[in-house]
Amino acid sequence: MAPPASCIAEPLPGRDILDIQRDTIFAMKMLKVRRVGNSNMVALPKEWEADGFGPGSYVLAERDGAGEVRILRADNVAARIDAIADEMIEKHAEALHILAEHDAASE
Repeated sequence: MAPPASCIAEPLPGRDILDIQRDTIFAMKMLKVRRVGNSNMVALPKEWEADGFGPGSYVLAERDGAGEVRILRADNVAARIDAIADEMIEKHAEALHILAEHDAASE
């Protein structure tokens, strides 16, 4: 599978790539998915241990509707849940307003 279209260069597996999005630079690695037992695994680079991705640490793997995967440190899960809740409240604001008015009218 090819790297994301937003990548500047097409690196070899395990090589660093730079991704520029919304005026922010992200460090990325091209990693290979490997079969280990009945699971597909991705080995994270050792230099990411300082960022909380060391042996024994817990992560949240999140797959979106477009098939993209994000890996978050477990200590960031509460913040991610809050962000998803905010997105859903904004997306369904009209329905939530109708429900709140109905609830207030029934009191």
